[in-house]
Amino acid sequence: MSLYRGVGLVVESLESRCQPAGTVTVLQSGGIVRLLGDAANNDVALTATGSNTLTIAGLSGTSISGPTTVMGVNRVYLELGAGADSTSITAPSSFSGQIIARASPGDDSFNIGNGQYDGSIVVLEQHGNDSLVLTSGVFTEPVIIRTGSGNDNVSSSASTFWRRFELSTSRGSDNVNLSTTNFADRAVLHTDDDNDVLTLTNLVFSTHSRFDLGTGHDQAVLNNVTFPAGKPQSVIIGGLGVDTLSQTAVAGSLVVRDFFP
Repeated sequence: MSLYRGVGLVVESLESRCQPAGTVTVLQSGGIVRLLGDAANNDVALTATGSNTLTIAGLSGTSISGPTTVMGVNRVYLELGAGADSTSITAPSSFSGQIIARASPGDDSFNIGNGQYDGSIVVLEQHGNDSLVLTSGVFTEPVIIRTGSGNDNVSSSASTFWRRFELSTSRGSDNVNLSTTNFADRAVLHTDDDNDVLTLTNLVFSTHSRFDLGTGHDQAVLNNVTFPAGKPQSVIIGGLGVDTLSQTAVAGSLVVRDFFP
C-alpha cells in the first residue's frame, strides 16, 4: 500500500522596503541650535517667526525630540544624518541667523525661501542625488552651496542675492536652473564632471561672474540674461567635452570659451 504524505508549503514574508520616518533631536546652547537626525528619512520644516526665533515641525511622520520653538538663535546646524532627508525653511519674518547644512549621505532635498534671510546660508552635501530649491527669497549675505557627487538638481527663482553666490555640484549629471533672479554681487558656478545642463533665464548680473561646466558633454542655455558691460568681463567655460551653448537676448560683456562649434 502506497503512502502519500502531503508537504505543506510555507511562504516567508519579505523584509519591508518601507523606510520609516525618524526622529530629529533639537539641541540649543546659547545662540547655537543643532538639529540631529537619525538614519531614517527625516522631514522637517523650519519657520522664522522673528529675527532670531524659529519654530520646528516634523513632517511625514518625523518626530521632534526637544523644543519646537527656539529663541535667541544666531546659527542653525542641520545634521540630519543618513537617509533621504527633506528640509523646508521659510521666513515670513526676516531671519538674521546663519544656516549651515552639514554633509550627510543620502538623496536629500532642501527648499529655502519665501522670505528674507539676513545671515549667510551654507549647504555642504555628500554623495547622493540631491535637490536644492531657492525660491521667492531675499538673501542679504553670501549663499554657498556644495552638493557633492551625484545627479543633483539646483534651482532658483524669483529671488535676489545681495552678496556672492557660489555653487559647486561636483561629479554627476547635474541640472542647474536659475530664473527670474537678480545677482547684486558676483556669482560663481562650477558643475564639474559628467554631462551637465545649465539654464539661465530672465537674470540680471550686476557684476562680473563665472560659469565653468567642467568635463563632460555639457549644455548651456541663456535666455534674456544681462551682464555688466566693460571689464572685468563675465566668463562661461564649456571645458573638456563636446559642449553646446544657446544664447537668446544676452546683453553686456560675456566671454565664451570651449564650446562647440
